[in-house]
Amino acid sequence: MVTIAQGFNKTSSISSATQTALDLKANIASPAFTGTPTGTGIMKNGTPASATASGTAGEIQYDSNYIYICISTNNWKRVAISSWGGGGGGEF
Repeated sequence: MVTIAQGFNKTSSISSATQTALDLKANIASPAFTGTPTGTGIMKNGTPASATASGTAGEIQYDSNYIYICISTNNWKRVAISSWGGGGGGEF
């Protein structure tokens, strides 16, 4: 039996078979992503063709000068990016 904490002062037990099934589903010691990222919030190298280029809210693109964020369907905003001092003192 494996004990799992629930709430503040309660515990429940699960069987070894259940724990084994959980272990087989999630290799926490060596996680790896094997799929293709899709959906919103995905960052891609590239630039939208215009401020009204095809895009989905949450999509992010970038190049060496700007980060582009799609804030609603086919509606892009961008922000300039730049280098800053590397002295570690918080200088910009």
